[in-house]
Amino acid sequence: MQLNVPEPDDDLHNPAPNRDRQSDKGGSVFTARGFANLGCLFILGAAIIMLFAGFPILTHFLTKTQTTQGGFNLGGINATGQIADIPGNWGLIDRDTPKSAYTKKNYHSNDEWVLVFSDEFNLDGRTFYPGDDPYWEAVDLHYWGTVRSDAQVFRGWPYTYDHCDVGTLPNQTYPGTQLPLLAVTQGDKGNGGELSFLPGQRLSACTCPGESHPGPVRADGSYVGRASPEIDIFEAIVADGVGQVSLSSQWAPFNAMYDWFNTTDNYEIYNPNTVLNEYKGGGCHILTSTLRARKVLTGSAGVFQQTTSGLALTNQDCYERVTGCYAIFGFQYKPGFDNAYISWINDGKLSWTVRSGGLKADARVEIFDRPVPQEPMYIIANLGFSLNFGGIDFENIKLPATMSVDYIRVYQPADAQNIGCDPKEFPTAAYINTCVFSILSPPVARAQLTDRHDALQVQGGIHKRELDALVRLQAAMAQE
Repeated sequence: MQLNVPEPDDDLHNPAPNRDRQSDKGGSVFTARGFANLGCLFILGAAIIMLFAGFPILTHFLTKTQTTQGGFNLGGINATGQIADIPGNWGLIDRDTPKSAYTKKNYHSNDEWVLVFSDEFNLDGRTFYPGDDPYWEAVDLHYWGTVRSDAQVFRGWPYTYDHCDVGTLPNQTYPGTQLPLLAVTQGDKGNGGELSFLPGQRLSACTCPGESHPGPVRADGSYVGRASPEIDIFEAIVADGVGQVSLSSQWAPFNAMYDWFNTTDNYEIYNPNTVLNEYKGGGCHILTSTLRARKVLTGSAGVFQQTTSGLALTNQDCYERVTGCYAIFGFQYKPGFDNAYISWINDGKLSWTVRSGGLKADARVEIFDRPVPQEPMYIIANLGFSLNFGGIDFENIKLPATMSVDYIRVYQPADAQNIGCDPKEFPTAAYINTCVFSILSPPVARAQLTDRHDALQVQGGIHKRELDALVRLQAAMAQE
């Protein structure tokens, strides 16, 4: 065996240094195979870095925090993020609500709205003392039935206003004057022609920087006017044995003579069983049977409110002592100024609509447009009557009387769901929480209405400013 002699069994080993010296020096490192190897290593390294560093970083900065300003999906959460999951039948949508009721057609178009809250009231034994129920509470509000003078909703109710002018001031007049003239001459005849006894909008657009106000603040530093508007699904009346309902909303500041602009462009009536209510505001001193029934709606409180109201005949079978059937009442509304409206439903059908143009600016009393209520509003269901509302036929009335509620359901457009009491556009919670001590303090219950020009006087050491916070809270509870 010799090193320099080829072996018969090794065709591959045939050393020839002189011949192979060029190829033995090696080739270029920039080969396709080399690039493939390096590319594979780069991708592997990048994937490892992304998994353990990139993904956590991106998650931190890009994940959208779920807002507490509205509901999500069917059921959702409330405005404070509560009640996402409560054992039992306590979702925002009652489990007893039939699936067929999970959507509903818009009364003015064919688009579908989705169910965001429902309560079928099928569970026996529910109680409504404070803390007993996640949604409903039997509250001790100021009640016209007893004509009590507790802490009231004055300075909030029934304003729906977002402009800084005389409309926010007490009595709708400039301080120390009798102007605008129509505000002291074209109002309630039973009160010397004065238009308004309201003490002014507490949380107005005129609020100075730094003063107590729930916000929000506009880019120019001015506040959005806040208040406690009211929309009534119905208020029941009866005249000559025939049942009617007033389908109404309350407004402030007031038009001259309480005359909203009820031209045909600004309202619509859909059936002959509905007529515009002759009562718009101011005292009603005519005591005929029919007009007395209309006085039932507001009594002599005209200097404290202006109303847009339609009177509609009810389904006469759906009374406790007749067949006991249920009639569907409700309203559909679009908040704001332009193309806004409120439409009322009586016995499951459209009854009438008031449009935002009916509450446009009134130069006669120097006020601006009043928007269809934009505030978050509570739902209140109550039954009561009072001589303060109007005459009562005690000889023929059958007592006890019961108003039965079969269900309450709330629908919203699928692309515009907003559930809760503290939306970004109209924050409320922080303002209330800053005054929670005065809100919960028992002496507030002894607040008394002492003067039509000065809404509230409190006994027991509660400061007027603190009471205003209670007024705001209680006003919020007196909605819809």
